[in-house]
Amino acid sequence: MPNWKGPRYDAGWVYRRVAWGTWMEVGEYSNIESLSYSKSALNSLKLSGSASCDGDPPDEIDAVTAYYTFADGSGEVALVPVMTFLVESDEPQYSASDGGIARSSSIKFYSLLKVLSDIVPEGSLTIPAGTNAVAKAKDIAESVGLRTNNPSSTYTTSEDKTFGSDSTYLSIVNWLLDVAGYASARTDARGVVQMEPYVEPTDRPVSWTFRNDDDSTLLSGPSCENDWRSTPNVVTLEYQTESEYIIATARNIDPDSRASLPSRGWRTKSATVSVSELDGETPQERLENLKAMAVSEVKSESAEIQYVKIESVFVPVSVNDSIAIEYSGKTWRGSITAIDGNDGPSGDMTIKARIFIRRDVLVDVDGKIS
Repeated sequence: MPNWKGPRYDAGWVYRRVAWGTWMEVGEYSNIESLSYSKSALNSLKLSGSASCDGDPPDEIDAVTAYYTFADGSGEVALVPVMTFLVESDEPQYSASDGGIARSSSIKFYSLLKVLSDIVPEGSLTIPAGTNAVAKAKDIAESVGLRTNNPSSTYTTSEDKTFGSDSTYLSIVNWLLDVAGYASARTDARGVVQMEPYVEPTDRPVSWTFRNDDDSTLLSGPSCENDWRSTPNVVTLEYQTESEYIIATARNIDPDSRASLPSRGWRTKSATVSVSELDGETPQERLENLKAMAVSEVKSESAEIQYVKIESVFVPVSVNDSIAIEYSGKTWRGSITAIDGNDGPSGDMTIKARIFIRRDVLVDVDGKIS
């Protein structure tokens, strides 16, 4: 295994063409340069970026896989896939050069999820009650030629759900995954769509520990911010069908929570969420279930969120990975929400991690049926 924390030699990036459908590497692009990328857990596409290239731009039908490579002090070579993307090139620019005309282009690129985000239902699409949500999400992704990690789940939808032309295949896939308790769709470094059960950041194993020691990959010290002022302390959930309307409201009244109503002088920061799936045989059972969901939601929303930002040379971490940061006696542990990087020899990255400060806050709740 190559040493990521020592000196690096012959470091750089390799871009390979990947044939759509067969997913075989069929060539290499040596003219891509000045590439920058952004990975974000909060963006539905998860990946976007830009680059420039001399000569012909990459093919827009096939995909591109970007690798980071280097040799460590013992001569062992790392060649690590970082991302696979689809390219959109601007109109070419021409300039005079020795012996003729030189062509150059600017390109933008996106994750393969863009294939799903570009498609809207023809008229409408109804997901009938009793549909296996994860299996349907898998089928939609594979129907447009994408590969998936072959997820499986026993969850089935409880009622019909219709999507119109204001939805995309990607938003439909993510709705199906959400109601089944899955995280939103993402792609791995090879472009395979990943559909996985949601796991709390605090329950994920640590993928990498950043330390300011003799083997540190850090380029600077961490910076922090805390968003407790924008944290909701009142959450209302609504469930509505043609014959029934149920509402439940939960409030954070814990004096030990900085986000709570009493701590803010009873100033309200509210959030309202519509619920499309609700268990329960009777209206009263559905009300109690909605109230329980509201309590859970306000506890989750009332968790203070601290963001820690670090800069490092390239290391093999990705969005949603759990990381630890140990810096001069202070320790943070959280989940990566964003990475901004470039194709320089050291592959410098700016990493933003979300640190949850959770408490079992005191909550009151009420609701009604109408």
